[in-house]
Amino acid sequence: MAQEISVGIDFGTTNCTVGLLREDGGISVEGPMPSLGAWSNGVVTFGRDAVNKVLAGDPSVYPIRDLKLVLGTERRVHAGPQQLDPVVLATKLFYSIGERYFPDRVPKTVVVGTPVRFSREQRGALREAAKRMGFEQVRLIYEPTAALIGRGDLSNLSGLNHVLVVDWGGGTLDIAVVRVKDDLFREVAVAGDIADLGG
Repeated sequence: MAQEISVGIDFGTTNCTVGLLREDGGISVEGPMPSLGAWSNGVVTFGRDAVNKVLAGDPSVYPIRDLKLVLGTERRVHAGPQQLDPVVLATKLFYSIGERYFPDRVPKTVVVGTPVRFSREQRGALREAAKRMGFEQVRLIYEPTAALIGRGDLSNLSGLNHVLVVDWGGGTLDIAVVRVKDDLFREVAVAGDIADLGG
Protein backbone atom coordinates (compact mmCIF):
# COMPACT_ATOMS: atom_id res chain seq x y z
CA MET A 1 0.00 0.00 0.00
CA ALA A 2 1.36 3.42 -0.98
CA GLN A 3 2.30 5.68 1.89
CA GLU A 4 -0.02 8.64 2.47
CA ILE A 5 1.55 12.04 1.80
CA SER A 6 0.63 15.66 2.20
CA VAL A 7 1.84 18.17 -0.35
CA GLY A 8 2.74 21.84 -0.37
CA ILE A 9 2.87 23.67 -3.69
CA ASP A 10 4.47 26.99 -4.51
CA PHE A 11 2.16 27.74 -7.45
CA GLY A 12 4.51 30.26 -8.96
CA THR A 13 4.12 32.69 -11.82
CA THR A 14 7.35 31.44 -13.39
CA ASN A 15 8.08 28.11 -11.65
CA CYS A 16 6.32 25.70 -9.31
CA THR A 17 8.06 23.93 -6.44
CA VAL A 18 6.61 21.02 -4.50
CA GLY A 19 7.20 19.84 -0.93
CA LEU A 20 6.15 16.32 0.06
CA LEU A 21 5.55 15.24 3.67
CA ARG A 22 5.21 11.49 4.17
CA GLU A 23 3.56 9.55 6.98
CA ASP A 24 6.95 8.48 8.30
CA GLY A 25 7.98 12.15 8.66
CA GLY A 26 10.18 12.15 5.58
CA ILE A 27 10.28 15.44 3.68
CA SER A 28 11.41 16.10 0.14
CA VAL A 29 11.41 19.22 -2.00
CA GLU A 30 10.98 18.79 -5.75
CA GLY A 31 11.33 21.18 -8.64
CA PRO A 32 11.35 23.78 -9.85
CA MET A 33 9.00 22.99 -12.71
CA PRO A 34 8.28 25.79 -15.20
CA SER A 35 4.74 27.19 -14.95
CA LEU A 36 4.79 28.03 -18.65
CA GLY A 37 2.12 26.34 -20.72
CA ALA A 38 1.83 25.68 -24.44
CA TRP A 39 -1.33 25.35 -26.52
CA SER A 40 -1.16 23.60 -29.87
CA ASN A 41 -4.09 22.24 -31.90
CA GLY A 42 -6.30 22.04 -28.83
CA VAL A 43 -3.74 20.29 -26.63
CA VAL A 44 -2.28 22.05 -23.56
CA THR A 45 0.99 21.06 -21.92
CA PHE A 46 2.94 22.56 -19.02
CA GLY A 47 6.43 22.40 -17.65
CA ARG A 48 9.62 21.57 -19.50
CA ASP A 49 7.69 20.06 -22.42
CA ALA A 50 5.87 23.36 -22.89
CA VAL A 51 9.14 25.33 -22.72
CA ASN A 52 10.66 23.10 -25.40
CA LYS A 53 7.63 23.50 -27.65
CA VAL A 54 7.65 27.29 -27.30
CA LEU A 55 11.41 27.52 -27.92
CA ALA A 56 11.13 25.35 -31.04
CA GLY A 57 9.48 28.28 -32.83
CA ASP A 58 6.54 26.34 -34.26
CA PRO A 59 3.93 28.98 -35.26
CA SER A 60 1.10 26.62 -34.26
CA VAL A 61 2.29 26.71 -30.63
CA TYR A 62 1.02 29.51 -28.40
CA PRO A 63 2.60 30.16 -24.99
CA ILE A 64 0.48 30.40 -21.84
CA ARG A 65 2.22 32.81 -19.47
CA ASP A 66 1.37 34.38 -16.10
CA LEU A 67 -1.58 32.03 -15.58
CA LYS A 68 -1.62 32.67 -11.84
CA LEU A 69 -2.19 36.39 -12.34
CA VAL A 70 -5.26 35.81 -14.55
CA LEU A 71 -7.02 33.51 -12.06
CA GLY A 72 -10.13 35.00 -10.47
CA THR A 73 -10.37 37.86 -12.95
CA GLU A 74 -12.76 38.32 -15.85
CA ARG A 75 -9.92 37.84 -18.31
CA ARG A 76 -9.44 34.73 -20.41
CA VAL A 77 -6.16 33.29 -21.63
CA HIS A 78 -5.69 33.86 -25.35
CA ALA A 79 -4.06 31.02 -27.29
CA GLY A 80 -4.31 31.70 -30.97
CA PRO A 81 -7.98 31.41 -31.93
CA GLN A 82 -8.98 30.14 -28.50
CA GLN A 83 -10.00 31.91 -25.30
CA LEU A 84 -9.30 29.53 -22.46
CA ASP A 85 -10.72 29.39 -18.93
CA PRO A 86 -7.93 30.11 -16.39
CA VAL A 87 -9.40 27.70 -13.80
CA VAL A 88 -9.38 24.87 -16.34
CA LEU A 89 -5.78 25.70 -17.22
CA ALA A 90 -4.75 25.91 -13.55
CA THR A 91 -6.31 22.48 -13.01
CA LYS A 92 -4.24 21.16 -15.92
CA LEU A 93 -1.12 22.66 -14.35
CA PHE A 94 -1.96 20.93 -11.05
CA TYR A 95 -2.36 17.66 -12.99
CA SER A 96 1.03 18.18 -14.62
CA ILE A 97 2.59 18.75 -11.19
CA GLY A 98 0.91 15.60 -9.89
CA GLU A 99 2.00 13.45 -12.82
CA ARG A 100 5.58 14.47 -12.22
CA TYR A 101 5.89 14.54 -8.43
CA PHE A 102 3.17 12.28 -6.98
CA PRO A 103 2.02 10.03 -9.82
CA ASP A 104 0.66 7.16 -7.70
CA ARG A 105 -2.30 9.05 -6.21
CA VAL A 106 -3.53 12.50 -5.33
CA PRO A 107 -2.81 13.39 -1.69
CA LYS A 108 -5.83 14.33 0.42
CA THR A 109 -4.31 17.55 1.71
CA VAL A 110 -2.55 20.36 -0.13
CA VAL A 111 -1.19 23.67 1.08
CA VAL A 112 -0.79 26.24 -1.71
CA GLY A 113 1.13 29.49 -1.45
CA THR A 114 -0.60 32.65 -2.68
CA PRO A 115 0.54 36.24 -3.15
CA VAL A 116 -0.39 38.58 -0.31
CA ARG A 117 -2.50 40.73 -2.63
CA PHE A 118 -4.50 37.87 -4.13
CA SER A 119 -8.16 38.89 -4.01
CA ARG A 120 -10.91 36.72 -2.62
CA GLU A 121 -11.88 35.86 -6.19
CA GLN A 122 -8.33 34.86 -7.08
CA ARG A 123 -8.00 32.72 -3.98
CA GLY A 124 -11.36 31.13 -4.74
CA ALA A 125 -10.32 30.32 -8.31
CA LEU A 126 -7.05 28.76 -7.14
CA ARG A 127 -8.91 26.72 -4.54
CA GLU A 128 -11.42 25.59 -7.17
CA ALA A 129 -8.63 24.42 -9.50
CA ALA A 130 -7.03 22.44 -6.65
CA LYS A 131 -10.39 20.86 -5.79
CA ARG A 132 -10.91 19.87 -9.42
CA MET A 133 -7.51 18.20 -9.31
CA GLY A 134 -8.86 15.96 -6.55
CA PHE A 135 -7.42 17.46 -3.37
CA GLU A 136 -9.98 17.06 -0.57
CA GLN A 137 -8.54 19.67 1.78
CA VAL A 138 -7.09 22.83 0.27
CA ARG A 139 -5.33 25.32 2.52
CA LEU A 140 -3.89 28.61 1.34
CA ILE A 141 -0.94 30.38 2.92
CA TYR A 142 0.85 33.60 2.03
CA GLU A 143 3.97 32.97 -0.01
CA PRO A 144 6.53 34.76 2.21
CA THR A 145 5.35 32.86 5.29
CA ALA A 146 5.49 29.61 3.33
CA ALA A 147 9.04 30.49 2.27
CA LEU A 148 10.06 30.97 5.91
CA ILE A 149 8.52 27.69 7.03
CA GLY A 150 9.91 25.85 4.01
CA ARG A 151 13.51 26.89 4.55
CA GLY A 152 13.94 23.85 6.79
CA ASP A 153 16.52 24.44 9.51
CA LEU A 154 15.20 27.23 11.72
CA SER A 155 17.72 26.73 14.51
CA ASN A 156 19.58 29.93 13.62
CA LEU A 157 16.38 31.89 14.27
CA SER A 158 16.44 31.05 17.97
CA GLY A 159 16.40 34.19 20.07
CA LEU A 160 14.64 36.21 17.39
CA ASN A 161 11.12 37.42 18.06
CA HIS A 162 10.29 38.68 14.59
CA VAL A 163 11.53 37.89 11.08
CA LEU A 164 11.10 40.01 7.96
CA VAL A 165 10.65 37.80 4.91
CA VAL A 166 10.96 39.19 1.37
CA ASP A 167 9.62 36.92 -1.38
CA TRP A 168 10.70 38.40 -4.69
CA GLY A 169 9.01 36.08 -7.16
CA GLY A 170 8.82 35.83 -10.90
CA GLY A 171 5.59 37.80 -11.03
CA THR A 172 4.87 39.14 -7.55
CA LEU A 173 6.76 40.76 -4.67
CA ASP A 174 5.58 40.06 -1.13
CA ILE A 175 6.86 40.77 2.36
CA ALA A 176 5.75 39.51 5.75
CA VAL A 177 6.72 40.24 9.32
CA VAL A 178 6.39 36.93 11.14
CA ARG A 179 6.52 36.41 14.89
CA VAL A 180 8.47 33.27 15.74
CA LYS A 181 7.95 31.63 19.11
CA ASP A 182 9.08 28.07 19.64
CA ASP A 183 7.69 26.27 16.58
CA LEU A 184 4.77 28.66 16.08
CA PHE A 185 4.60 31.26 13.32
CA ARG A 186 2.20 34.19 13.35
CA GLU A 187 1.95 36.83 10.64
CA VAL A 188 2.08 40.25 12.25
CA ALA A 189 1.97 42.27 9.03
CA VAL A 190 1.96 41.54 5.31
CA ALA A 191 2.20 43.65 2.17
CA GLY A 192 2.84 43.02 -1.46
CA ASP A 193 2.55 43.95 -5.10
CA ILE A 194 0.92 41.85 -7.77
CA ALA A 195 1.40 44.03 -10.81
CA ASP A 196 4.57 46.11 -10.96
CA LEU A 197 7.47 44.97 -8.78
CA GLY A 198 7.73 41.20 -9.19
CA GLY A 199 9.89 39.46 -11.76
